[in-house]
Amino acid sequence: MQTLDDQQPPARLAIWCLATTANVDLAGAEMLEALRTELRARGVTLKLAEARGPVRSALRAAGLEHHFGPIRENATISSVLSDSPGDVAAPV
Repeated sequence: MQTLDDQQPPARLAIWCLATTANVDLAGAEMLEALRTELRARGVTLKLAEARGPVRSALRAAGLEHHFGPIRENATISSVLSDSPGDVAAPV
């Protein structure tokens, strides 16, 4: 969190890449939701990327789409950035 707090200009988008995540249990899903809530309070949007097969299914079953929006099977980091132009600062 300190790294996000120290960003200038302030970070508005964080992406959690799940490409190497083999499984997500209920505790993991709850941790992602708690992180989303904490980041939101700091003005940062948390998006998920590269959630594959069983991970995507587990996140959906845990109800995370209600908080994160659709968890798409082809959501790459690049596509998340493209879908969030207002949250991404222009290069300096």
